[in-house]
Amino acid sequence: EAAVRNEAKAAVDLHRLTFALPVEGGAEIRQRLLSYTDHVRKFEWPSMALGQSSDDVARDLDQLSQAIFNVQPQGERELALYQDAIRLLTVITDNRNERLDSSDGSVPPVLWFVLIIGG
Repeated sequence: EAAVRNEAKAAVDLHRLTFALPVEGGAEIRQRLLSYTDHVRKFEWPSMALGQSSDDVARDLDQLSQAIFNVQPQGERELALYQDAIRLLTVITDNRNERLDSSDGSVPPVLWFVLIIGG
């Protein structure tokens, strides 16, 4: 699924980017990102089979967001990296939401429309 692939790619890209950020901020982001990806694998994938999400993963994503927002970029280079980190966080969040939406077991509204019109 595209959402899973995009979420994973953004997580890998964010991990790589953190090594170019200030040491303390980059380390905190890596720690939070590792927790997020580990909990997605351990808790959220099994929950998705039941059409549910994981509160632990939602909390991890909030903590990852806060770790990124806490970075204080110095200079144009770090500012550009910081902006890219925020963009990657948005990609991760959006694709997580899409992944969860596609696993809820419900029929999307667009498909309902097609089924009703086609029926």
